[in-house]
Amino acid sequence: MVLFALDLGNKQVKIKSDKTEKVLPGYFVEASQYGNRDLLKFTKGEKDARDYESPNDKGFTYVWGKDLDVDMVEQVTDASGFGLARYTSREFQLLADFALAELAREYEESKSNLVVNVVTGLPTGDFSNKKITEAVAKVLKGAHIVTIDGEQVAVTVNKLWILPQPLGTVLDYISDESGTVVNHELDEANIGIVDVGGGTLLIDALKKMNLVEDKRDQLSRGSYTLYKSILKQLREDDHTLDEYELEQIIRNASDDKYLWSPDGIQKIDIGYAIKEQSKLYTRSVTSAVKATYKGFGRMQKILVTGGTANLLDDEEFKKDISIAQIVEESELANVRGFYKYGLNKGE
Repeated sequence: MVLFALDLGNKQVKIKSDKTEKVLPGYFVEASQYGNRDLLKFTKGEKDARDYESPNDKGFTYVWGKDLDVDMVEQVTDASGFGLARYTSREFQLLADFALAELAREYEESKSNLVVNVVTGLPTGDFSNKKITEAVAKVLKGAHIVTIDGEQVAVTVNKLWILPQPLGTVLDYISDESGTVVNHELDEANIGIVDVGGGTLLIDALKKMNLVEDKRDQLSRGSYTLYKSILKQLREDDHTLDEYELEQIIRNASDDKYLWSPDGIQKIDIGYAIKEQSKLYTRSVTSAVKATYKGFGRMQKILVTGGTANLLDDEEFKKDISIAQIVEESELANVRGFYKYGLNKGE
């Protein structure tokens, strides 16, 4: 059976199969906002962005992909949110359809019907809410028929496993590529998992690989909080841009330079604001972590993961919490762990 893993985050969507692994935006654009796109097909073909249509929103076409251009549109359709309202929203349903279809289109069987098993995860607080897990299962299980650039893709989710999100990073950390546990250093340990995501800051603790219910927190302090403070500082310097532009600038940064072009010609390095606010944000994260783990006893390690972890000031973090370790390729750690879980199920 073909296996898919999905991490449908607030700011980023991470997807994995045996054929591909991708990080995509957690938002998309209604196609009519781009105007007469027939005149611009030559530019569209050069970018990793496609047209998606779903029965969950008949009559509408959305553009989605790694190279989604948000500079020239008035509004994006954002699938972010919190609690049950997020998972029952049309935007989340569309995002799930698009993510499944994006993986399925790599398989010849999707032209008729590709049957797959799926592993996904939820923040621990959401995972503990039966209504939320049922809502997510309702969205993901069963048949999905999506049109991508005019070609129909059909995928049916047979089995679905929903995990507490922090287990994704733990499984990735202790397992090899086949899903076999090869690292036993955490078997008897008290450890922490700090997941810095797009919308939330998730703080969890494990004792002998079991979640500790009274030593966790789920805070609305993800990258949105950091972006808001960066944008505020930039506005004070008469630099006006929105969070989606900022996200693309951060993602496309090179040589420690964060270049913004207000007019498509001049280049302004806004790295000073990003670095200053990242340091302040890191301090707020470490403060929350210490408050949550207070009284938990001696901890051997704290793994820091999530799509926003790479924006933290590593030196500042370890100054406050010396046992912290920002995991490699942190934005992909959860989805890789979900995939390894599925491999272990062997179905």
